[in-house]
Amino acid sequence: MTEKHLQKEKMDLKKLASLVKLSLTEEEEQEFLADLSFLLDLADSLPEVQKTQTDFDGMGMTLREDEPHPFLETQHLLSNSPAERENEISVPEIMEE
Repeated sequence: MTEKHLQKEKMDLKKLASLVKLSLTEEEEQEFLADLSFLLDLADSLPEVQKTQTDFDGMGMTLREDEPHPFLETQHLLSNSPAERENEISVPEIMEE
């Protein structure tokens, strides 16, 4: 990572930390920047991985064809749910309006 890139990442990290009300020590900033650099490098290598590791035949794997098939009956699904209302699974409300 170049010095210019590192300075930009450090500014972005400080801005993000202030938005989420975090105060980071210089040591913590360096750890986060190192982790971020690692993750960005890993993300950059994904296109290469996708191109080279899609040969399933070479690994002795065969994948089935994706074919449509009928879905389970509604009543069968509802019989496994804890509660139902109007032919739908009913779940407890977790958010207030």
